[in-house]
Amino acid sequence: MVDFNHKCYLPLLQFHRMILYERLLKAYPYKKAHIWKEARVDIPPLYRNLVWAALLEVEGDIHGRYDNTDKETLTPTDRQVQQFRLKTTSAYRISLVIFWAEVRCYILILMP
Repeated sequence: MVDFNHKCYLPLLQFHRMILYERLLKAYPYKKAHIWKEARVDIPPLYRNLVWAALLEVEGDIHGRYDNTDKETLTPTDRQVQQFRLKTTSAYRISLVIFWAEVRCYILILMP
């Protein structure tokens, strides 16, 4: 029996999976169930975006819809992004270092 987990078979296996996905995507939406089945095993990187688009039933002018989306108006998730940016600044890191130094000093003072 052939061990397909061996390193020398991986490029060949990946090549076969790429051909399989090419054929499945050409037969979409008729082969959607088969795409789901194969995607549970592996999706080659070259076809990953197309497979996900097929599985999520993305259709139409995606680039046009993205261009027409309002990206300037603040949304509730923007606050999380702003907090993340604040927490990654050097000033925030310095304040954390100072805070923990003060905590350590406080603990040392309280310990007899």
